[in-house]
Amino acid sequence: MKVVMVSTFTLEPNRISGGVAGVCVYLAKALSKLEGVQVEVIAVQTLVDKETIVNFDGITVHHLAFDQSVTPMQRLISGIPDAVREKLATMQFDIVHVQGLARLAQKLDYPRILTIHGIPERDVLFVKRRWNRLRSLAVGMIEGSARKQIKHIISISPYVRNLLAGQLRGKVYDIENPVADSFFDCRHEPQPGRILFGGQVIPRKNVLGLIEALARIVGKHPVAQLRIAGEWTDASYVQSCREAASRLGVAHKVHFLGNLSVDELKAELSAAACLALCSFQETAPVIIEEAMAIGVPVVASRICGIPYMVADGKTGRTVDPRNIQSIADAFCDVLDPQKGSEMSALARAAASTRFRASVVAARTLAAYEDVLRGMTSAGGKP
Repeated sequence: MKVVMVSTFTLEPNRISGGVAGVCVYLAKALSKLEGVQVEVIAVQTLVDKETIVNFDGITVHHLAFDQSVTPMQRLISGIPDAVREKLATMQFDIVHVQGLARLAQKLDYPRILTIHGIPERDVLFVKRRWNRLRSLAVGMIEGSARKQIKHIISISPYVRNLLAGQLRGKVYDIENPVADSFFDCRHEPQPGRILFGGQVIPRKNVLGLIEALARIVGKHPVAQLRIAGEWTDASYVQSCREAASRLGVAHKVHFLGNLSVDELKAELSAAACLALCSFQETAPVIIEEAMAIGVPVVASRICGIPYMVADGKTGRTVDPRNIQSIADAFCDVLDPQKGSEMSALARAAASTRFRASVVAARTLAAYEDVLRGMTSAGGKP
């Protein structure tokens, strides 16, 4: 079977930028290892001036160049850039797997399946721009209309299925995001008090809340520190975080690591006593799966898809992201060596049965086969 995956994708072989890109990397690699499966990727991003074709661990990746003057909203409205349409017309394949771009998937006339990764109409509410509520309504109308017309959709979390129940009129496949099997080979050797955040340093991720919570626990855990791994996509917010750490007297305990390679992320997770992700909006963050695969307990928000991933009191703690004391109390709980060790074992066991890339790839291939069988019985209509 020949699969073309359309997604954001990393430009650097061992560096992931964004959750969807990471999912695509892990899934493409795992699918390509299955007998009889060939994968190519069309990378949709604005970081190259001209089309670039690279070989990524045996997978051909087509990095397409788009008009830099076109805004994300304009791309959303137009659905699929001409460059993507033209590229697909030159390729031979059995099925197209679109990652996270409902409007794009709607425009395709090929056998296709869409994975819904995020809820963009909710995410936009946390971006500092004018008319956010109107933008959210517009995005919701566009994406909602597209979702209703897709006949085959992968839901990465019960949260997605439940929230969008009125829009998902096609067949829905419940398949969680994958984590590279190599994460399960890492040994967890936690350093006392070491808290790791992984993700973009933006307001939606509530890094400021983590810094404020850290300031409340240093009396009880003097060795506690917060290590912030992720892209600095919002310079003003990063500066606000630095200023807050200084004001609260914990600047020497807050470390900004920047965007890490996969190997660097594994090393950070292996040494972490816990992962902290107390965002205001998420779907099913891959960083939580990566942490659990290594055996890192998780402190995360009690919102959206996270409660389906983290069992409160067992594999970590779920908290109210707007309650700083709740976050601080959860840190104290998980940083206790005995409790942390128990949660670590349970987290790793849960991840092994749910998130391994090899397991997810096999389930995804079964979904592809189901789509193609359905097309045969429907006379070839996608």
